[in-house]
Amino acid sequence: MAELYTSHRHFIRVLFILTIVFLTTSFGNVSADVNSQSFCASIETVEKDLGNLYGELPFIEAESTSGHKTIIFLNKKTKSYTIVHSTDDIACVIDVGENLRPILPGKKI
Repeated sequence: MAELYTSHRHFIRVLFILTIVFLTTSFGNVSADVNSQSFCASIETVEKDLGNLYGELPFIEAESTSGHKTIIFLNKKTKSYTIVHSTDDIACVIDVGENLRPILPGKKI
């Protein structure tokens, strides 16, 4: 459990997710996706919050064969990222992390 809080940045992200959970239970404006550990809001809210809190901007967008968009938000300076799945009116944070980088040709994954 101690490994979860080894970095200040990770602690801030956990705090952000707990805040979303609080808003979900308190105000009902944000909904939790019960099928995964993601949290959902309007795409405008998610984009604004990721930009304001983490300096992350939309970086990559892809259309899924299952009908949703996958968007990767990136802070180019810190290399932190957030993966979001969205439909027309809602976006869900799927994963967050650090050290986003390309895989160079010939390098093992």
